[in-house]
Amino acid sequence: HGEAPPRRRVAARPTRAARRWTREQIEAKRQAGQCWIVIHRKVYDITDFLDEHPGGAEIITDIEWDDFETMNEEFDDAEHSEEAMDDLREYYKGRFVADASDDSISSDDEDSGGEDDDDDGDEEEEEEEDDDDDDEDEDEEGGGGDEEDDEEEDAERSGSERARVGHGSESTSHPLATFANHETLDMALIDKHRISPDVVVYRFALPSAQHKLGLPVGQHVLLSFNLPSVDDTSKSHHITRAYTPVSPMGEAGFMDVLVKLYPSGKMSAHLESLAIGDRIAARGPKGKLEYLGRSSFVIRKKRRVLKRVGMIAGGSGLTPMFQLVQAVLADPEDELELTLLYANKTDRDILLRGALDAFARSRPGQFKVHLTLDTPPQGWSGHQGFVTRAMLAATMPPPGPDTIILLCGPPPMIKKACIPNLQALGYTREQYFKF
Repeated sequence: HGEAPPRRRVAARPTRAARRWTREQIEAKRQAGQCWIVIHRKVYDITDFLDEHPGGAEIITDIEWDDFETMNEEFDDAEHSEEAMDDLREYYKGRFVADASDDSISSDDEDSGGEDDDDDGDEEEEEEEDDDDDDEDEDEEGGGGDEEDDEEEDAERSGSERARVGHGSESTSHPLATFANHETLDMALIDKHRISPDVVVYRFALPSAQHKLGLPVGQHVLLSFNLPSVDDTSKSHHITRAYTPVSPMGEAGFMDVLVKLYPSGKMSAHLESLAIGDRIAARGPKGKLEYLGRSSFVIRKKRRVLKRVGMIAGGSGLTPMFQLVQAVLADPEDELELTLLYANKTDRDILLRGALDAFARSRPGQFKVHLTLDTPPQGWSGHQGFVTRAMLAATMPPPGPDTIILLCGPPPMIKKACIPNLQALGYTREQYFKF
């Protein structure tokens, strides 16, 4: 690859001069029942579009409108088609400013049609660095466009990194390893198993019975399909979701994906509609963290050697943690210490509990599991309620240069309960990572 020009994050290009909107004005609109949001300082009124959002309304409404970091992150991670970007332009209202006296928007910017201009450059570059330092849940949407080139470069870099370290998993180095490097497949559904009323494990066939899942540990696979538009059947929305497979280590011929079903979830509805033999597009690997084995990580393109990993998961956010635990405990010479705090509403919602218990019994000094439930059953001996600072202090390894805390779960849990409490306990931004 030659030296690439600096990438600029591009949101939808608005079609009119940029009016300034203050926090108070947007708050008034929302209190009036309208859904106004801010994406990279651009203001949109998506009230009429919310119910049609291909990813489901919850992906947007679960985020506080003024949690700009999360909103930007979710938008950037979403694979928006050109048609989707065109649709978004219809809802553009102007630019977000801190207050009415804010002169940060130049007249040139207002006349530009709202494209990402030079006045955005430095700030959005800083935002990208911040996002990297605070980097998605099971419902994450994968990035598109130029990011595919980055994915290929990252995959090649990771492959050579594994070779140098010498601790790549057997599946990753297998001659018939699927998704070990950047790859796109059309995968057939060969089985589906419902493990609870709203959780299903879908099994997709690999290219042959001899192929193994070579996905690097810490990475995920993007599943995608085209959803026809309700109003215009000649148009479609490209729906993409990222999933971390839960296939047993070393198994050949298939990839298992655990999916939480949501009432308005477009991907989960599509997966539920698939019959055995139906196909879905898949590509990978994707992600900003990779575990190379025996305490060695690549996190946001930086090599790190760690001794202790704390994991905080909510609901189906367990899957990337499960993938890491499987990999570590499959290697008898891997001494990485793992601690999991897993949050759910009830004991019936605890996913893969049998496997977690078996892992903990097999290496009691290396892997510890802590559970917390919103509504525990009588006689419950674990933690109770939402994740708190005291709960984190009691379960997570203490902050330090050889420690990291991995996070995956609903945005409100991560942004309101986990990250503020971790910071209050002394964890720096280098010491936690959000999938």
